[in-house]
Amino acid sequence: MRQALRSSVWNVARNHSAICLGVLLLFVVEGCTHPSSEDNLQLSTLKAQFGGRYEFSLQAEFYLRVRMKPGIAGSESEAQEIYRAFFMKKGQGILERRRTSYVYLNVYDSEGEFLWQLFYNPSSGKIEKSMSENY
Repeated sequence: MRQALRSSVWNVARNHSAICLGVLLLFVVEGCTHPSSEDNLQLSTLKAQFGGRYEFSLQAEFYLRVRMKPGIAGSESEAQEIYRAFFMKKGQGILERRRTSYVYLNVYDSEGEFLWQLFYNPSSGKIEKSMSENY
């Protein structure tokens, strides 16, 4: 009887620990996926500046998704302008990323087909293009 009670208490404690760990992990993951107030501000700026031609959304923890509106033929130079407006620090003409968990700008046509991805390469100090949708 005593062994059965000890076993039951152990199982409850183990299950409780697993639940607590799961809840903690959920809070950590959930906390990482929310955009910062600065990210939201930059997104509002993009919508005001480019909203007539593009739709914007933040995806997962790393991607700014830019989708062309119907009838729009976007260009890589305009996508770079969007990248600079969202990701880069303002002022003095230097190219330096601001602090954000978002890294990549993925560009899609109006049908939702992936076209290209832009990212900042600190080694070269340039915004570079990739044909891969996910990293």
